[in-house]
Amino acid sequence: MPTLDFLLQGMQPRNHKSVLHDLLAIDSPEEILISVAFLRENGIELIKNQLALIAPEKIKFYVGIRNDITSMQGIYSIFKAGYSVFTVDTGTSDFIYHPKIYLSHNREYAKVALGSANLTLSGLTKNVEASVLIDLDKSDTRDQEFLSKIITSLNTLPNRFPRNVTEITSLRQIVSLKNNGRLVDERIVTRNFSIGINLSTNGNRGGRESIPRMDLTIENTPNTRTRRNNRNPVRRITEMAQTPVIMSTEWTLVWISAPLTARDLNIPRGATTHATGSMGMKKGEMDGIDHKRYFRQDVFNELTWVSSPTTSNPHREIANAEIYLTIKGINYPKHYLELTHDPRTNTRTYEQSNFVTGLRWGTAKSLIAQEDLLNSKISLYKRSIGNQVEYLMEFN
Repeated sequence: MPTLDFLLQGMQPRNHKSVLHDLLAIDSPEEILISVAFLRENGIELIKNQLALIAPEKIKFYVGIRNDITSMQGIYSIFKAGYSVFTVDTGTSDFIYHPKIYLSHNREYAKVALGSANLTLSGLTKNVEASVLIDLDKSDTRDQEFLSKIITSLNTLPNRFPRNVTEITSLRQIVSLKNNGRLVDERIVTRNFSIGINLSTNGNRGGRESIPRMDLTIENTPNTRTRRNNRNPVRRITEMAQTPVIMSTEWTLVWISAPLTARDLNIPRGATTHATGSMGMKKGEMDGIDHKRYFRQDVFNELTWVSSPTTSNPHREIANAEIYLTIKGINYPKHYLELTHDPRTNTRTYEQSNFVTGLRWGTAKSLIAQEDLLNSKISLYKRSIGNQVEYLMEFN
């Protein structure tokens, strides 16, 4: 007869990460099955040490794709470790593969978690997620029948749906799925920002009611995603304080700065620090880009650039960008900030790989010249509204 328990993550001290650790610690496992709708590399990072103690041929994953969340990095992290991974594509965006099943068994017993938690950092540690936790005795006929039903339902998927359920056997397959839009690239992050006026119930401007953050038992787990090519993970944006109104639409991450210095922020540091009113656009934490061309040709390429020579730079180009600012969770109206660019490729600056594109803070200078922003980073997002391009800088 099964032994049952219930977990409501966030309301109890235990979370799904600890459940998986226990499940994967089963003695002499015969088989491990994991079925999830969403998979991210940070989810695998949370259980990789436990997985490493189990022979790879005993572990099998069934993972939903074509859902705008499962990533190529997540799939690759399973594949490179030698585990069997099957992608499940329903062939339509009208419905997705959604079961969350974690199962391990040996000769004597089985452990199963059935619920809502996906194999992501948030799913295993932060979201409010529910699961039924089941311990099965394989000597009990009814327990064995129940276990067999779950195992058979999953392991027959490839034969039942050969065009929809595909085993990953090469890196080329993963790249192809990404290029076809069925896997996302974690280096390119899109966000839906809904920013509106946030008023208390006593407000008189017709704004939305201010909702306090739920007081949950949440593990403060950092995003421990493997840093390939020294890429830093992108922090999930969980709270957007409310000031200006911006229609909810999709933003795409295009740049992450290095930790900001006093010179970047135009904070005076005595006679030796000259507040230029601008910041150089450097590589930051975006390995793999050529910053000398990236900002002019990729990030700000839709802007209208005009020649605006100066005595020191007779070749200078300038453009104006509409940029919203989010600083420490507070949203500010958009500012029209000036960009400058030196297109020459034969200068000492260019040859030494110094920055050739700059951003003048203009009216935003008083907002960003703050001591508490030192060592923070800028995440720069971009979106198109019809023929217009807008940008969002988040300081965090």
